[in-house]
Amino acid sequence: MSETHAADHAEKLKAYYAQFGIDVNDLLKEKLVPSDRHIRLNPAFDGDDTLKLLKTKLPQDSKYPHPISWLHKSFGFYSLPGDFRLSQSPCYKEGRIYGQEVSSGAAVAALLSTYCDRIKDNKTPQVPLRILDLCCAPGLKLCAISDYLRKNVLLDISEEATVIGVDCSEARLSTCRKIIEKHQVVPYIGSNEGKNVRIRLYHNDGTTFGSGATHLIFDSSVSMEQCVHDEGRKRRNKSAKGRERKRLKELADVDRHTHQDGKRSLSHIPIQLFDRVLVDVECSTDGSLKHVRRQLAKQAGVFVGTTIPETSESLSIPVLTDEEELRRLVDLQRSLLSNGFRLLKKGGHLVYSTCSLSEDQNEGVVKWLLDTYPSQASVIELSFDCAGVNECEKQGWDEIVKEGSIPGTVRFVPKLSRSNNMESLQMLSDSGFFLAKIAKFWSMPPSDPKSTLPRRQALLWITGGLVSTAQPAKAFENKISNKYEDRPKRRGPQPNDLGVATRQSLDQEEYVGLKGCGPAPNCFSSTIPDDPDHSIPAFVWPKDKDQETAFLQLEQVLKKYTPGQNGVDGGGFEIKTVDAKKGYIYVQYEALKNGYIDDVEFAVIPGTPERSVQVRSSSRIGYLDFGVNGKRINFIANALRAEGWDAEGVDYKTHLLYTEENRFINYSEAITLSLSRFLLVVVVASPIFSAALDVSMTLGVAQPEGWSYPQTQTPKTIPEDNVDYRAQGGPRLTYLWCDEELSGQSLYLGAEVGCDEKIYCIPGHAPQVLVIDTKADRVTLMGPKMPGKFKWLRGIRCGEVIYGLPCHADGVLKIHVPTGQVRKIDIPYEPFYADDVELAAAQRQQEWKYHGGTISPVDGCIYCIPQSALHVLKIDPKTDATTLIGPPLPGRYKWYGGVVGKQDGAIYGIPHNSPHVLRIMAPDKITLHGDYGNGGHKWHGASAAPDGTIVAVPANADSVLFVEPADPEPILSEVTNDAIQTGRHRTDGKYKYLGAMTGTDGKVYCFPSGSEYVLQVDTATRTARNIGPNIFDQQMERICQNKWQNGLTLKHKRMVFAIPLGAETVLQIDCRSEHVTTWLLPSPVQGLAKWEGGVVANNGVIYCVPNNFKAVLRIEASSVDVDPYAKNKPQDEEGLSAFVYKSGIPTLRSSAHRVKFAPFKRKHNPNPKNSDGKETGTTWLPDDVRKEDVFDYDLEKYDLKGALIRLLSKCDSNIVGDFRSTESTELRLEDFAVALPSTWREVNGGQCESAQKYLSDFIAEDTEFLDLFDKLLLEVVLPYLKRRLVSAGVVENQQDVTFYYQRPPTLRLQPGPAWTQVKAHDDAQYGHQNGELNFWLPVTDRTLTKVDLYCETQPGAEDFHPVAALPGQIISFHGSSCKHFVNSNATPFTRVSIDFRVGVGGFFDPFWQMKGTSDDHGREEVRL
Repeated sequence: MSETHAADHAEKLKAYYAQFGIDVNDLLKEKLVPSDRHIRLNPAFDGDDTLKLLKTKLPQDSKYPHPISWLHKSFGFYSLPGDFRLSQSPCYKEGRIYGQEVSSGAAVAALLSTYCDRIKDNKTPQVPLRILDLCCAPGLKLCAISDYLRKNVLLDISEEATVIGVDCSEARLSTCRKIIEKHQVVPYIGSNEGKNVRIRLYHNDGTTFGSGATHLIFDSSVSMEQCVHDEGRKRRNKSAKGRERKRLKELADVDRHTHQDGKRSLSHIPIQLFDRVLVDVECSTDGSLKHVRRQLAKQAGVFVGTTIPETSESLSIPVLTDEEELRRLVDLQRSLLSNGFRLLKKGGHLVYSTCSLSEDQNEGVVKWLLDTYPSQASVIELSFDCAGVNECEKQGWDEIVKEGSIPGTVRFVPKLSRSNNMESLQMLSDSGFFLAKIAKFWSMPPSDPKSTLPRRQALLWITGGLVSTAQPAKAFENKISNKYEDRPKRRGPQPNDLGVATRQSLDQEEYVGLKGCGPAPNCFSSTIPDDPDHSIPAFVWPKDKDQETAFLQLEQVLKKYTPGQNGVDGGGFEIKTVDAKKGYIYVQYEALKNGYIDDVEFAVIPGTPERSVQVRSSSRIGYLDFGVNGKRINFIANALRAEGWDAEGVDYKTHLLYTEENRFINYSEAITLSLSRFLLVVVVASPIFSAALDVSMTLGVAQPEGWSYPQTQTPKTIPEDNVDYRAQGGPRLTYLWCDEELSGQSLYLGAEVGCDEKIYCIPGHAPQVLVIDTKADRVTLMGPKMPGKFKWLRGIRCGEVIYGLPCHADGVLKIHVPTGQVRKIDIPYEPFYADDVELAAAQRQQEWKYHGGTISPVDGCIYCIPQSALHVLKIDPKTDATTLIGPPLPGRYKWYGGVVGKQDGAIYGIPHNSPHVLRIMAPDKITLHGDYGNGGHKWHGASAAPDGTIVAVPANADSVLFVEPADPEPILSEVTNDAIQTGRHRTDGKYKYLGAMTGTDGKVYCFPSGSEYVLQVDTATRTARNIGPNIFDQQMERICQNKWQNGLTLKHKRMVFAIPLGAETVLQIDCRSEHVTTWLLPSPVQGLAKWEGGVVANNGVIYCVPNNFKAVLRIEASSVDVDPYAKNKPQDEEGLSAFVYKSGIPTLRSSAHRVKFAPFKRKHNPNPKNSDGKETGTTWLPDDVRKEDVFDYDLEKYDLKGALIRLLSKCDSNIVGDFRSTESTELRLEDFAVALPSTWREVNGGQCESAQKYLSDFIAEDTEFLDLFDKLLLEVVLPYLKRRLVSAGVVENQQDVTFYYQRPPTLRLQPGPAWTQVKAHDDAQYGHQNGELNFWLPVTDRTLTKVDLYCETQPGAEDFHPVAALPGQIISFHGSSCKHFVNSNATPFTRVSIDFRVGVGGFFDPFWQMKGTSDDHGREEVRL
């Protein structure tokens, strides 16, 4: 949208609201006080009890909950404060109340009242027995109707009523059903109450319901039958659902008219059917100020509740300011109202309602109906007077409730009221809506007025023309055979968004064009930007023709199309729409056997090159098309070229994903695939590509001029399923086939190693979990079959459970490894989005929800990274609770991957299309950082270097992004140079790398997708460079695009391996020599998107999970024959034990000190106050005392090493550990092996927390050790500290000083080799005072462990330096203010140290404790 056009929209929007006394600028303000929110009491519960429960959650003097007195009390509407958290209310969770706007209540009251006014006290009007809610989702009005009938009207059990709900969205109907069941609108068994109200839900288009086939998806009588059958169980199992579906199928036509012979007609429902019809139509929702504010905030890219920038872009609601958009919406509303009126009985009443202020959508639509049916339709007067209305509701009543421009209709207008201090505005009424009640008289109306349009037609205007929506009931007349007439047809639903429209690309860039394509290889379009796998060139007509002549010629070519050509479209075709003047043609083609329908469009689009015709051909259902769309387009293109057109069609050489996956072409005739390659001794290739051809390997992207791929060489034979390169320094590659044959595409999208050492693969399209037994190398399936595509993406293990993170699925996958139980954990969309049930339904059905996630070190919960989901998802492994947290994060494909920041414990999401870096700080703080522009597929995942820097992998970006974790703001920087580039086969510089891994040398390695080199990133020097040979020049890999995606590091072998996506080789990087090699896969090697994820198993072998390939790829590195995670294994050639500690916890410590608060909430305060606000007795120690120092003690006199050896020897070896076997008969602390589970948190299957408590308790009870420690303190440490105090002039030598020393001290065991280190921190973050001094005492030899204490000299200096202390020495430093850490232990020895703190009287307050500290160190008070 141009700036001028946008400004015009903004002015129209301001003028629109000004006519109702609303200044749009007021909606942009931050301080906008919400109006009261409304609820409805559920009559299934005692109303008085519910009100009492609500009052307990409100202040004692609150006037709420307040009845809405202008609605009859039997409807049960009340108001609550605008900031009341409905979703957190126990009443809401129990189903006692509905979150329902009063506008819904007004519509229901109008529908059920007899004489068009308020229902009088205790007066039950005669209510109709059959009611239709034509646009029923999410179901709140339908529930209100049913509740009122059940409680106030049908008092005799013999009386019956049927309430029917219809909606075109199955997802919203699912929400409707859940609301019905949650609020017991359908009573549980054992109750006769409500059996006389039957609720039925139909999944149908409201504009055509009743004139064709109906799809019944819920019947309350069937639901109650199932409850009886299942003996009262509320939870339905698979059998119960099957019985319900069968029963619904039997009752599918129960609402149809019955002929006199008793047989139901299956073709139509008579017009006179319902006594009452409610038509609450889809509208612009501009009457809801909350909705409008949320929409403007979303467009402005800010959160609701913050001031919205007053820009022209943020003031655009196209359906209000764009005449074309408004016309489409009004046509839809007319169609719905017309069909609702058609289904109304003579003498019946219809209520039409919207939540819009627009006269076009309100009185204009009603007037259209009155003009269309002048002798049958008439408005009945509605009035909502203020008799009995309290003073609160009387405020501005006349300004809020008005009569519409058609007498008898009613408008409720929203109103803003400025507060007394003029600093904020209150939404006195934030819900504007319109109601009209229409009676149908006895004259027969026209059955199908020509002035109306079916709903989908109304939505599909294209440059002035219409898309036909006719669906063939049988094959087209020009089909080639009747042979398969009896076979069921799978035509699929017609897309409801065909035609030319403003759309959004994958990069979130708007464009005008035809509908795009999904990921499946069954669609082509010429208007998709940046989608080479599906993009084709537009057709161009000859220069000597004008548009109209060209389209007439195109129509003739299409009419001459040959059904069955090249084996496709045998079911015939039909041209549905032709408009040569406006430049649009729409055709449907049908497959002969299964009746698949494909949609093909040709259109002229403004702004595209002159004489160009945009083309789209797409399958409706399925994944593959077996070449149908390609053959069809090429047939038409060939015919057009004969007429002088420039029509390229589909070039199979540039669409390898399509050709290889569909497997419809003859490789020996159509494609030449160069196969020779390899830097290594063995030159091998797959026999499937035995014919060598010379083609470009690009994916629909133009090649640079003068550039071509090398000529092919004769390939050699390669073994099937297994090839061993270990003798040449490469890996052994093996295919593991499943016991049950796998089929389909995008099968598994991640995996995790379970607590039983088996690998569990996360289902994408696959229906079941795949299990890899790494001991037997056997692959099997387990668990129930779960339908759906791209269900879960990535997996995370927490103890005995593996969680699959939702992609398209609306719940979290849970695999309980010990029992083999597989189930889905629901995500509570409806409670979270209680204020917007449509948003809840949309989020439940959202595709590409999350892409990655990880466990927070702060609280042990899993945080999922939003890809297209609106909120961050939090999973608590302790309770299986799922929660949506933080502010809304609008946009698609926002972030990929989640990486924990070592420095701050936050989780970082890498910007893919989002302009910002996402930071998640547990438990609920979510912030955005940086601004790198919208869209672009910038970076694809990341890897963290040992120094904690997160390296984002450049996909389309031209730079490496560095994220240095910090609280509260991470440090962001970029590196750009010529090394960061894609391959020569592309001219757009895109799709460079896909994923990265950190090597054992501390460098990050990015895996080439389109690039011709491996990219190495060094975070220490902030550099990026290419390593290894040029993959293309050295013929190391045939495929040039989408070569490798993701990879894994074998730390014990110093190797990094990249997983083949489209590549036919495994990429190997040796971290010691930076040697890069590729190794050809076993036969067969063909296929794209073969594997995308993998894991390192406990046997040190990599297993790649099948994506499109139908077998697991096993990668066994050279000479890997030991278990790297077992104890007492032989050492390798560099003297390092193969035993590796892999967790993020570097030490096992004994400490009673515990804090609850996350690190970012622990702020250092030199003069902390107590909880009552009073000053504490804590202050800074003198500068001279705080300075770092090292002093000695007598090792023999104070034999702490011997005491600790005795202590550890008595500990439970399964909890703390044991001493390794050595040739020496004397035990050494350096040889103590910490129990591996004790270095993992319990949420990850470890025992760290319980081991810490065990060790703390064990030391606290060891009197021998504590006596020795007391002796050291009293004779060495405290006298040393007093001398420093005297030297600093604080006390006199003869003066007594009170000391408070920590007892027991903290024992730390740091095993190795490990790949993590204690992060830099100061102890004030954990509640320690400035009046105490730290002492650090090494008990093991630093020359063996290579571990030192690193400190900064002054607070904030960050001039970290090692303090090299040996056994017999003690380090003193001020750890409360100076940051410190210990480096990682890369040796096979264990570092053991003792540390403690001493507080000094007059500086240290023994009674103060930081808020959030649950347990603290024990202390001894001594006067010296």
